Amino acid sequence: MEPPIRTDFNMALSDFAGSFRGIIDELKQQQKKMLITMHRYLDGDAFGSAVALGLILRRFGVDSALLCVPFLPEKFDFLSRISQLTILEASENRRIYSPSEFSQSLQAHFPEKIAEYGALTILDCAGFGQIPEEAWSIGLKLPHKINIDHHVGYLLDADQEGVLNLVGNCSSTSEVLFQLMEHLGVDPDPEIAVPLYVGITADLRKNDISEQSEAYPTRAIETVRTQVDKMGADTHREIKAIFSLDPWESYLLNAIKDKLCFSDNIVYVSFDPDMVLDAKQETDSLDNPRMPFHEFHIQLRQLLQQFKGSHPIVVVFDQMLAKVSLYDQNRAGTFDLASVSRELGGGGHANRAGFSFEAARERLLKDRIIETGASDDCVITEIVAFIGKHADGQ
Repeated sequence: MEPPIRTDFNMALSDFAGSFRGIIDELKQQQKKMLITMHRYLDGDAFGSAVALGLILRRFGVDSALLCVPFLPEKFDFLSRISQLTILEASENRRIYSPSEFSQSLQAHFPEKIAEYGALTILDCAGFGQIPEEAWSIGLKLPHKINIDHHVGYLLDADQEGVLNLVGNCSSTSEVLFQLMEHLGVDPDPEIAVPLYVGITADLRKNDISEQSEAYPTRAIETVRTQVDKMGADTHREIKAIFSLDPWESYLLNAIKDKLCFSDNIVYVSFDPDMVLDAKQETDSLDNPRMPFHEFHIQLRQLLQQFKGSHPIVVVFDQMLAKVSLYDQNRAGTFDLASVSRELGGGGHANRAGFSFEAARERLLKDRIIETGASDDCVITEIVAFIGKHADGQ
């Protein structure tokens, strides 16, 4: 049986739903759109909840646009296709780019279209530093800013006028949205259930939450799964593809086994574009545009679980995304990885967190731990040392 919703969160849901419905009514009356954004390098929960929110708004007669930074990963193209929502990508060529580089498409879009928007909703960002600069610069010009998240402890600055927060201790932001739907009087039809199912399932797998766990969202997952079962075989195949590896990803996973590094209680790995290119060449997959994502990271962590007795902290340097991910394999509350991540410009949970590689570099430069022009290998070594020093018990 699913644990009952905490009374204080139930009250927060009710209060938030009333205020949020007021914003929806205002947008509809003014014929304005909602801009929806997620954290950089979005994952299944971020994009699943964003698509579901866009479809909920459509139920109320409000249009939306989803801003993906730097771009929408190819495995999620089908959600874009079946929802027919407007997708804006910060990188037109689906390549990793400097955060200071603002794509020509967005530069052309918002100066001309900003008057069409009346609110910005931010999903699954876990911290202010994870909100894309592109989206926040637009949101500052809009009367309403909404934050929906499941990373407890993070609220978008409530002192700012026009900020509305809903943060729940749930398995995923998609589960928060599922509960919000009930307060808005929206039933999850198959169209809305598909992105919710993807979002909830993605974070259940990412956080290794089993059906036996108290955190498992039984009611939510059973409700949306019933609706998803009404969809055709093609949709089921595309959902399954999200949670499977391509041949080149399997090759890359095996290659990483030879590059494991250890430091005190930390095991860390790094992979870069050259390794990905080699994996694609070796598996005749050069025409595959995807990056190692989602299921790849999950299976990489599973590979590293063999070391959890001696090296409980996992650090993954994804140089394709210039992103660093931290995991406490034992999830025993021994480490506060969220605090460490915030020190390096990121955010997350106590047992799972992350930050951008460049944000960490800037912090190390500021503290004079590294010098300007330090190699990536040097930065990786110092980041690992920083984590080891600051991830002590609470």
